[in-house]
Amino acid sequence: MSAAVDGELHEPKLSEFLEHIRVCEACRAEFEAEKATKAILKNRLKRVKAPKSLVEAIKRQTIGNPSISQFSQMSSSNEAVLQSETSPKSWHAMLSSWLFIDPYTNRRANSFFAAVLAVTVLAMLIFAGFVRTQSDTGLFDTVRPVAYSAAPNLCELVALNFSSKQDKVDVRTSEPQVVENYFAKTAGIQAVVPNVKGFTIAAARLTAFSSVNACEVLFKREPKSVVAVYFLNEQDMRDRLTIPKDIMEYISADGRNFWTVRNMQSLQIVVWKWGEIIYAATTNDAHLDLARIITNPNWN
Repeated sequence: MSAAVDGELHEPKLSEFLEHIRVCEACRAEFEAEKATKAILKNRLKRVKAPKSLVEAIKRQTIGNPSISQFSQMSSSNEAVLQSETSPKSWHAMLSSWLFIDPYTNRRANSFFAAVLAVTVLAMLIFAGFVRTQSDTGLFDTVRPVAYSAAPNLCELVALNFSSKQDKVDVRTSEPQVVENYFAKTAGIQAVVPNVKGFTIAAARLTAFSSVNACEVLFKREPKSVVAVYFLNEQDMRDRLTIPKDIMEYISADGRNFWTVRNMQSLQIVVWKWGEIIYAATTNDAHLDLARIITNPNWN
């Protein structure tokens, strides 16, 4: 599979692979998800040329045979050290020799400094951890929580995030298995893509609600009706996103409980829960009843 995604398969293996994914839906979905993931990484990652100093440092550490120019630099450096040892040092020269960790000069001082630095950092971390557990110290304390939670509301974020155009998408596909595989690999969200009666999957993308990863799947129907379904890990939402208590209790009681709300612009938003996944859906079609047309494909 990896060789096929990377374009490294050759005949006759390539023909065998293509014939297999033509008849095997699971492998075809896996192949499409792998290709989509690789395309996203290729587009978003930047190649940066390593600086020459880093390359030379790696060569010195791995090859162990520095070039003539490097050897001459080391020799001159050693000569400078010998000269400095025989001549009086100014206070700023002594300080720089202690603070600058150079494996070729003043090894004893540098080792001493590194050890002191490590012990100091460790002591600071232990102290910080101790103080955080002592509520009476007043240090590192945040504002005490009040009845109202400032965490963003899921329904409000759905309304703000939704756009029927959605020009920027990660995957264009009509197969739910491809979408599920993509989100499992990129966001670690193991979710079942629902069915939307009369609509077909058009695209998917990874988005964010506040600081929480969210998956968005677009369903379309001619001429311009769009349904967007979002799903998030319940665990990821804790303390970072809120759902009104009455809604959370209702959808948690049964996976078939759909709660419908409308925002100030009369945008319909439906919230439900399957397993550990919180779902929310909205649409640009005011005539749709989302709670009636959305189903779980695993329901009998």
